[in-house]
Amino acid sequence: MFTVKNNTGDKFVAKYDGIEYVFAPGDSVVLTEDAAAHIFGLGASDKNEVLVRHGWLHKSSDYDVAMQKLNGFSFGSVNMVPVPDVTEVERVQEQTEQGMSAPLQGEAINGAPDGVPVVVEPTYRRGSMLDNLKMA
Repeated sequence: MFTVKNNTGDKFVAKYDGIEYVFAPGDSVVLTEDAAAHIFGLGASDKNEVLVRHGWLHKSSDYDVAMQKLNGFSFGSVNMVPVPDVTEVERVQEQTEQGMSAPLQGEAINGAPDGVPVVVEPTYRRGSMLDNLKMA
């Protein structure tokens, strides 16, 4: 898997295997090796087929300009994709919690009295999550 960053000032759209990839200026997109080879000629010494497919090369005198367009994309490995910092993760969690419905009251779960916390313990057993609810 590769990341491809569009360092050009133009939006670029390409397809591979029925999937449309949109490369907005400044954005990085994750691609499989096959998709990167088809769209950008990654690993191929002769890029003419790719340049012609994208309409960047019409005649041999346009080769240098077409290669400049292709060189406007940079490649990296998937492990180079930035991991969000803790504050970003917390912000997403807050938005998720704010969008959720109100928490269930104690009486709503197994007849527990109000004020008694209900604990859901992690489990790897099959079955419903409700089967794993316990009163603290």
